[in-house]
Amino acid sequence: MRSAITAIIFVIGLTSQAFATSIIIVRTPTDVFIGADSKERKGSSSEGACKIIITGKSFWTFANVVTFPPINFDLKKIALAFAARHGSWDDKIEALKSEIIPQIKIIVGEYRKVYKNWKEGEDVSTVAFGYFENGISHLHVIGFIPITKAGIISIYIHNADCPGATCSPVFKLGLHEALDRMKENEIPWEKFGITGTIYYLVQTEINASPNDVGPPISIVDISNAGANWITPGVCAPK
Repeated sequence: MRSAITAIIFVIGLTSQAFATSIIIVRTPTDVFIGADSKERKGSSSEGACKIIITGKSFWTFANVVTFPPINFDLKKIALAFAARHGSWDDKIEALKSEIIPQIKIIVGEYRKVYKNWKEGEDVSTVAFGYFENGISHLHVIGFIPITKAGIISIYIHNADCPGATCSPVFKLGLHEALDRMKENEIPWEKFGITGTIYYLVQTEINASPNDVGPPISIVDISNAGANWITPGVCAPK
């Protein structure tokens, strides 16, 4: 079912050794395909949650820690607010980074007190967003990576921009340890096609880490015409 939306895509993930999700993004010049698991932790328990949200003007998927109550951090609200702003996307990107970085530093400091096996140099937060311009899909993936020197936390930002020299046809966000162990010829693109392979990859991660990620799987195909739910999962339109 296609939804009439302005094709703006935000993918938000906050990853650590304790909070996980599994998101696969496949980008072609005319489409962006996103698949996600639906397991969300609530304290010591978990439940199914839609990680793909469509509003009147934007399309979202988010994972893991998107809120941090001690400092009233709500990544979803922050991103939606910047998406609604006037101005160029370049300006929005820089403003979004400036807003998020100080809060991530605080969150990293707090998590390190609890999770002693925190690995230096890994993405703490990943934000990807895109839009369609003249029928061509544009996708930007921004990774926020903490680096500590002399006890001071700084945030290194890694960018991938599509189309462009840093673009990749496939992005793996959140938990993807099992996928990283797969050889390229083990990924069944020709056998299953794009959406079938996305399902296969997310399911592979679920099988490998059932305590962290879980079904059902939601998959959506976004084009200049709108959003087509391939497998809604718990994201079925109300």
